[in-house]
Amino acid sequence: MVTPDLLKTKSSSRTSDGLSNHERYSVRGSSVRAKPICLRGGVDSEIVTQTRRKYLHWLKAVLWSTVLTTFIVFVIQASNRCFLLVNGAGWMLAISGLMWFWILLFFLFRNRGPLALLACTMLVLLAYANVNVDRFPIGAAEARAVMHLRRLSQAADSYRREHPVEGFPASLPTISKGDDTESTERLYKIAYAASMSNSGGPVDRFVIQVNPLWRGCGYARSFVTTEEGKIHFTVEPRPARISDPTL
Repeated sequence: MVTPDLLKTKSSSRTSDGLSNHERYSVRGSSVRAKPICLRGGVDSEIVTQTRRKYLHWLKAVLWSTVLTTFIVFVIQASNRCFLLVNGAGWMLAISGLMWFWILLFFLFRNRGPLALLACTMLVLLAYANVNVDRFPIGAAEARAVMHLRRLSQAADSYRREHPVEGFPASLPTISKGDDTESTERLYKIAYAASMSNSGGPVDRFVIQVNPLWRGCGYARSFVTTEEGKIHFTVEPRPARISDPTL
């Protein structure tokens, strides 16, 4: 039998909002458990958004650096057709790669990053200007042409010693490839002529001429050598002669 006091106790367990303590705790517990799930979903979406922004930022930087580097190289080559010829493909690729990487860093850096990059670049350029290192691609190519001419002359003389009856070779002797081969064959025209002083005798004379193909790009010197071993040169727009100065 339920007494009035027991009814009063049960009724007092309910609050003014009509919910019991057990029901209130259940509601509060469910709300507390649901709140972290909502926060976690928001954090995950924010991480995905930031990742997409970083990816797009990198993609734009790579595209812009590629476009600008290609444009700069095209403008340089269009304004100076001898630039690639004089400096060579290897040097051009190295400079283009450094330029692309510099522009990429410029677009990737934010806030004061580009200014710091410009300041460091200016310091490097100033330091390089004070270093006594100069590039003379034309002079280097001429030095390699002279080396190549000497090797051809030595090869012809070796052939004469090995074939005393024939004398010097009738055509340009074959030599092994060296550091002087690629640039000389690309920048110069090599001509060889052999003759004999006595009819029916061995070939006892030869002339090897090395003439530049790109005089307009600064390669002005022509070279010539004979069986005597001396190398003559001229800067006039003609083949070198034996009467020209020697090296």
